[in-house]
This record gives sequence, C-alpha cells and structure tokens, in this order.
Amino acid sequence: PYSLATKGYGDGSYPPGRCTGCEFGGNSATEPYTVAHHQLLAHATTVALYRERYKKTQGGKIGTTLIGRWFVPLNETSDQDKAAAKRAFDFIVGWFLDP
Repeated sequence: PYSLATKGYGDGSYPPGRCTGCEFGGNSATEPYTVAHHQLLAHATTVALYRERYKKTQGGKIGTTLIGRWFVPLNETSDQDKAAAKRAFDFIVGWFLDP
C-alpha cells in the first residue's frame, strides 16, 4: 500500500503517475494520504466480506504486506536519535499499521 500511495500519487514514478507537476496532474501533498485511506477502507471491506461469506468453508487467512524498512539511531545512546528512528518508522509504516 505504501508504494502505490507514495510512488503512484506522491512522486509519480509508479502508475498512474500522478503528482504535483506531473503530466497527468495530481497533488502530492494530499493524494497519497487519500489513496492510503481508501486502500485501508477497501482492505477492511474485503476482510469483512471474506470472513462473512467464505472463511467458514475455506478456512483461509487474509492480511496485507507492508514494506520492511527499519531505522536505527545514528547514535545508539542518544535519546533524540532513538526518537528520530521511531518517528521515521512510524511515518513509513505506522500510517498503515496504526492509522
């Protein structure tokens, strides 16, 4: 979800190639967040539908896959660096794991 939202609507490097200043238009300041929001809503709707109609007979599991970036503090003993590493992780992954 992160790559589609940020690359497709943030910098325009993935389809549909929308971004501020891109050939196909777009707004890099808002569209990635709108897209991410609707991806989460679509996922939640799909999970609910699967659980309601198919899980009992199929017994499957449904989830999502997120990018696996990890951030480490520049200085392991610095509280500021530790906080910065946590903020970076939350910014990249948190908006999907804990919206």
